[in-house]
Amino acid sequence: MKRIGLSLMMILTCVMVFAQEEVVDYLQVGKTLKFQGKKFELKWCQHPIEAYYLQEWLPKGETFDNYEQMLTVSLSFTEVLTVRDAVEAKVQELEERKKSDKCCNYLVLTSITTNQ
Repeated sequence: MKRIGLSLMMILTCVMVFAQEEVVDYLQVGKTLKFQGKKFELKWCQHPIEAYYLQEWLPKGETFDNYEQMLTVSLSFTEVLTVRDAVEAKVQELEERKKSDKCCNYLVLTSITTNQ
């Protein structure tokens, strides 16, 4: 069951369609976020199944055709998939992508207080 959850998350992440009319802030965290002193605007979202949400922000003025940074929040409500499992799956996916995409980089941040 754990593998199914991870596989589903990876498939849903890979199957992104950027052409949508309205961007909905499903997570209610704001259409504009400030991260490391830079403003990011919500540009894309997806809620393909009841227990899964995906939202992406780009720096103000950048588009998916030409961007340097992106913030992505992927949220899954399931008892089977832990935060650590989800992060490890994403890291695995990005490591595989780095083999063919020299621009692919990532940074995993861990909370000091909760070790997540």
